[in-house]
Amino acid sequence: MKTLSCKVLLIGLFLFMTGFSASAQSLMSLMDSQEGNLDGEVEKNWERKAKDLILYNNDYCDFYIVLLRGRKLHDVHPGRNLIVMGRSRKKSGLYKRDINSYRLRYYPGRFPKKLNESFPYALPVKHGKETYWQTDSLENQLTLNFSIPEGDTVYATRGGVVCKAGDGWQVLVYHADCTFAAYLMLESKFVSPGSEIHAGEPIGVASSEGVSISFYYLDKTQFRRVEKVADYPYAHFVPIFRTDEGDVRPEEGETYRAVTDDELITQEMSRREKRQYLRE
Repeated sequence: MKTLSCKVLLIGLFLFMTGFSASAQSLMSLMDSQEGNLDGEVEKNWERKAKDLILYNNDYCDFYIVLLRGRKLHDVHPGRNLIVMGRSRKKSGLYKRDINSYRLRYYPGRFPKKLNESFPYALPVKHGKETYWQTDSLENQLTLNFSIPEGDTVYATRGGVVCKAGDGWQVLVYHADCTFAAYLMLESKFVSPGSEIHAGEPIGVASSEGVSISFYYLDKTQFRRVEKVADYPYAHFVPIFRTDEGDVRPEEGETYRAVTDDELITQEMSRREKRQYLRE
């Protein structure tokens, strides 16, 4: 098996964000290293007299790839993925095409089938604690900087799988509906790539500047506008959060008290997980 990382055109989320600053806290720096996430090989399919492209996604989140030859689009899930290619017209040298000759672009995530805009998230503080958010001016995309005292625990706003955990201060979580939450400026973290987490679970420790979180997803409308390498096909949003005032979309600068109840924590759990959680 040969790796795609040498000659394939690797255009992940932030490789095509040339020109943006990338500080230690930056959303850009969290995703700027996509190299090595995909391996691949060409597999002979004698029955169809064709070749198949086998891609191995070594990451914990999905990717959306564009094969530049023919503009073929594919979802690539973690693990082994089969991409059926067309027949070769050549009678000889049918399988000489090397995996590295397949030029592609790939983007973390998938297009959400349907976003539930009223889905309640947990505030990133302990149940009963107050916090407010302000726009993080150091980030180039909408990012919410929550006021949390230095050293306090930061809690997951929603369940998912940890795709990446940067050098102490960054954690990227992929949710079941194909949205992301990027936790930035953590003093330290409690999770590692591949960890399954639930809403309200401790995820790290706040730094002296609180914690910044960016919520976003691969947007089909934005993607259709992508014509140049520097384009950005993601949409950022402010979620609904559960508070003592109910489920609300918090206004910037307004203080809210967190409510992290069993209903919120278990809403995406399986029946088995719910039973186990409620027994504990």
